[in-house]
Amino acid sequence: MREVFLTNAEAVTVVVHIAALMSVHWFLRHTTLEDAAARIPVAIRGGILGVLLALIALSPGEDRAFIYFQF
Repeated sequence: MREVFLTNAEAVTVVVHIAALMSVHWFLRHTTLEDAAARIPVAIRGGILGVLLALIALSPGEDRAFIYFQF
């Protein structure tokens, strides 16, 4: 009997994300990250940064102490 690690919906999600990542790389192959970010308006960049910071602050999980505190 074969174990299924991903459902069909999860597999489709993975394929879509990989395709999106490859298309972004394709379109930005002749530019730098700094140039691409400079084309985005400042207000949108600030909004993206705010959303990312909120997602980091609200992400669930265990607290991970710095690796040196593990010894």
